[in-house]
Amino acid sequence: MCADDTTPDPTPETDEGASVTLDSQQSGSILSWPRRKFLAAAALGTAAATLLGGEGGLTFGPLAAFAATNFATASCTANDQNVGVGTVVTPSCTPCTGAFNPVVSFPVQNGTGTNRYCVALHLFSQTVGGVTIPEQDVLLENSQACATNPSGSGCTSNSAPKATTTMYGVVTGFPCNVEQVSFPNAVVYWQTSTGQASCTAPNTKFPSGQCERQTITINSFGVSLACTAGCPATCGGSITLTATGAASAAQAPYTYSLFQGTDITGTALQTSAPTSALTFTFNAVTPPSGTTTYTVKFADTNGCYRTAPFTITVSPISVSLSGKADSCSGSVAFTATPTPASPPSGSYAYVWKVDNTTQSATGNTFTYAPPLDCATHTVAVTVSNSDQCSASDSKTVTQSFNTTIA
Repeated sequence: MCADDTTPDPTPETDEGASVTLDSQQSGSILSWPRRKFLAAAALGTAAATLLGGEGGLTFGPLAAFAATNFATASCTANDQNVGVGTVVTPSCTPCTGAFNPVVSFPVQNGTGTNRYCVALHLFSQTVGGVTIPEQDVLLENSQACATNPSGSGCTSNSAPKATTTMYGVVTGFPCNVEQVSFPNAVVYWQTSTGQASCTAPNTKFPSGQCERQTITINSFGVSLACTAGCPATCGGSITLTATGAASAAQAPYTYSLFQGTDITGTALQTSAPTSALTFTFNAVTPPSGTTTYTVKFADTNGCYRTAPFTITVSPISVSLSGKADSCSGSVAFTATPTPASPPSGSYAYVWKVDNTTQSATGNTFTYAPPLDCATHTVAVTVSNSDQCSASDSKTVTQSFNTTIA
C-alpha cells in the first residue's frame, strides 16, 4: 500500500470490531484499517508489518517479532495458576550417576473460569547433589506420552478452568540420586488463545497477566538415611535409623533393607515388610566401636531401587594405669586414668585385681603392698561404663630389697 492511497478497504469486516487508526503525522494523511487486517499483518511473525512515517507519507516496513520474556526480571501479576509438587514418573530402575531427563507429572490448578493453553514452566538453574540442572523451559502436556512427543496426534496443553489437571513435562539434566529438588522463583506462564492448545514448544511471549511466580518442587526416586535416636552413639549403646523414601504412588509397595557396610548383596540386618509408607524406622541398631557405615536399600514393586549411606563413629574407652612406689614402705599407689575422662552417662566402674584376685577397691586409685617374696605380681584394672564398654590395663610388681614396677 502507498502513502497516497487513501482508498478504503472495500470489504466490510465488522466481525472483528473496531478498526485500528494509524496517523502518519502528516496533516490530512490518516489511514484506517479494519482490526482483522491489522492483526493479520501482525501475525506474520518476524516478517510482520509496521507502519513507519516517512517523508512521502505512510510506508509499509518489516516488524521485528515480539521479544521473548526476560524471566529474571519479568513482572508476573497472576496468582491463580498453582502448580503442585511434581513427581518423576520415569525414574531409572537402578542407581545412576550424573543426570537424566525424566518425565515429571504436576497437578496444575486453574483458579479461573477460562482455559489456559500452552502452559509452561521456566526453571532457573540449580546445583543439587553435585549436578547442575540447566535453566530451561518445560512445556506441560495433558498426557505422559505427549510430554516426550508434543507434536503427536491429539496432544494438547490445556489447564481446565476451575479444576486441577494432571500435566506432564520433561525436565532436562535432573540429578539421578536425589529425593527432591526445589526451584525457587520459577515462572508458570500460559496462553489464552485456543490456537495455542496444540503448541509443540513453550511460547515465551506473553503479557504480565499470563504468568505467575512460585517455587516448583519435584520429588524424584531416592532415599535418605538418618539417625533419629541414640546419637551421638556410645559404646555398647543402640541407635535408631530412619529411612525416608521418595517415589511415585505407582511404584508402591516399597521395601526397606538395612545393611552394615556398603555391600547390599549380602544378608540385611533388618528388612521391612512391603509398605506404602515413605518412611521406615530401624530400631535397636548397635554399632561396634570405631567407624561403621550402614546402607539402606529402598526398592519399589518392580525391583527398582535406590541406596543411601549413614556413617557413625563410636569412640571406645581406654585406660592407662600408672604406679608410684613408696621408698620406705615399699607399697605402690596405682592410678587408673580413663579416656574419655567421663562417660556419656553415669560414671565409670573400676575393678582391681592382683594376680586375678579381685580387690575391695572400687575407685580409680588402689594401693598395693607387695609381699617381700622376690616374686612378680600383676596388678590389673578394668574400667567400664553403663553402655557395657570396658577397657583394661595392667602392671607387674616385684618386691625384693627394692620395689620394681613394670
